[in-house]
Amino acid sequence: MVLLHLDGTTVTRGAPVSSSGRTVGFVGTSVVHTELGPIALAVVKRTVTDETALVIVDPEAGEVAASVEPASGPEQPARPAGRLVG
Repeated sequence: MVLLHLDGTTVTRGAPVSSSGRTVGFVGTSVVHTELGPIALAVVKRTVTDETALVIVDPEAGEVAASVEPASGPEQPARPAGRLVG
């Protein structure tokens, strides 16, 4: 789960989060913060970093650009996907 800064407007709960045309997660909650402006909590894949360009495709707001709050991601680097061996 990460905190997203949204470009311009809030989005609908459940809206897909995409990167490079692929869905990488979905929005849980979106609000307007008094200091930060429009933000959202989203569940995204482990491969999403704070440098990843994200777009939320919302049925009401259209395409909304988003960026990950750097302090909200995991502290440890993501381990590769797959089964653990050993």
